[in-house]
Amino acid sequence: DEIGLEYPEVVDKFLKEYGMLNINPRDKCYFDVSFNAIKAIGCNLDGSYFKECLAEYDINETVYPIGEASRKNLLVLMTLTESFYCFTDGLLLFLGGSVDEMLDC
Repeated sequence: DEIGLEYPEVVDKFLKEYGMLNINPRDKCYFDVSFNAIKAIGCNLDGSYFKECLAEYDINETVYPIGEASRKNLLVLMTLTESFYCFTDGLLLFLGGSVDEMLDC
């Protein structure tokens, strides 16, 4: 609420099931992931950032931060259609079109 970003039901449902989950793989070639939306948002971002942050990649969906990956270097984002991405300036990784695909990734 403070930053002007309202989470829709599909994202809220995801966070109720997976929120606060931390995945630290034994094999260091895989990303660590933390589904903590509050940490992902941080204190320097606002709602409009997430409405447009994938526009440069021609992905015209609103995205919602749900966590962090790769030692907090990547934001984990979710769309209304349950597509998942990792994003930082200059890098976008598609993680999958469902929760199962994203978790497998």
